[in-house]
Amino acid sequence: MVLMDTADPALHTAKQVVYFRDLATGRLQKTFATVGDIIFVIFIIIFTTTRMGLYPFVCYTAIADNAELRGVSVTLENFIKMSTPVEKGMLSLLAILMILQIVWFYYLCVVLYKVFAGKEIDDSRSDSEYSDSEGIDTKKTR
Repeated sequence: MVLMDTADPALHTAKQVVYFRDLATGRLQKTFATVGDIIFVIFIIIFTTTRMGLYPFVCYTAIADNAELRGVSVTLENFIKMSTPVEKGMLSLLAILMILQIVWFYYLCVVLYKVFAGKEIDDSRSDSEYSDSEGIDTKKTR
């Protein structure tokens, strides 16, 4: 959980700064935009380091330690033969979470591409208390 939660404060802080930017005017709006961009870059660095760098190492270590405890080499065949159903389940959940990390990293790269290409970024999630049935457009731009 430490690896997964490390980037969250930077992300939430960047979101709050963007909300402040939307409320501000003039020079203060530009300041909030710059601060938000800097915090978002910090989020990207932390996210990439922890979830794409350290988490795969944790997954490999879990599999390698399991094999080492059994005195066998780390191969798929040994994993299938030697692991108990509970171990297979736990290690499979780690692998599924790694796949989710890759998908989220892909989406993060898409956002970065749009930022560097100067394209508009839409947030299709509703951050309003009003529902879409009331006719309120909740799309936000960066």
